[in-house]
Amino acid sequence: KKVKLLSSVVKSLTKDDDVQLVGSTALAHALVLRADAHLEIIPSKVKEALEDIDKAIDIDTINGKAWRIKADAEELAGNFDAAVDALLSWSEANPDMLTKAKKEISRLRIHRSTSLSR
Repeated sequence: KKVKLLSSVVKSLTKDDDVQLVGSTALAHALVLRADAHLEIIPSKVKEALEDIDKAIDIDTINGKAWRIKADAEELAGNFDAAVDALLSWSEANPDMLTKAKKEISRLRIHRSTSLSR
């Protein structure tokens, strides 16, 4: 239901190709929320989440939540290097999250190395 509701919001914000709305932070926020909703679905819709989150980041490159969700989606997709890059961007957008980002990066690197050794 959440994805469906947010899809209608995204559609409303992009209809008629209104330049102000298409590049708006409101659209970026709706895309971030929809991407997060895609990841909450079991099984997760990672491809759809990444499509939405990449559009949101194109609109608002300093949206910390977008970078954090991108990191989660990339990790679910098995793209550990891209997840690390997203975490670095998250910490740049939200400097107060630097310590948490470093812990997450360490966890990803350990997870990646154990995945490669299998």
